Amino acid sequence: MPRKKKQSNLDEEIQKQAEEALKAEEDAKKEKKRQIELRKFLIPTLRRASYRWKPRTECNKDARVERGVYECAMCNGHFKNKEIVIDHVDPVVDVEKGWVDWNEFVDRMFCEQEGFQVLCKTCHGVKTNLEEKMRVKFRKDKKEKKKNGN
Repeated sequence: MPRKKKQSNLDEEIQKQAEEALKAEEDAKKEKKRQIELRKFLIPTLRRASYRWKPRTECNKDARVERGVYECAMCNGHFKNKEIVIDHVDPVVDVEKGWVDWNEFVDRMFCEQEGFQVLCKTCHGVKTNLEEKMRVKFRKDKKEKKKNGN
């Protein structure tokens, strides 16, 4: 009789551990989903707030050639206000490292004046496409290294 009782207790303990493991896995999935939703909300909110960041405004003023006309930092052409973009010199999310954490994101988003540049929309598109191609390459290289065990 004691042997059956021990087996029963052991089965109950295994069952309890399995339930705890499932709950922990479920909680981790919920937390990951919450983090994704939080990021989807916070990133555009912080980006909108950065439009009022004084160093960004100063960069815009420095690129002004005359009223309503600005000089592109890349091609040196002159463009109207609706034809320019204030761009981060270094991408807010590093092309090689990718997402690191909120502290780095905020530090890079709210950089000093030297971290901003005025670009015409054409030059901004070229720069953005190049950065995206670099991101894809670095992600691919990272996957290859993981796959090969490096």
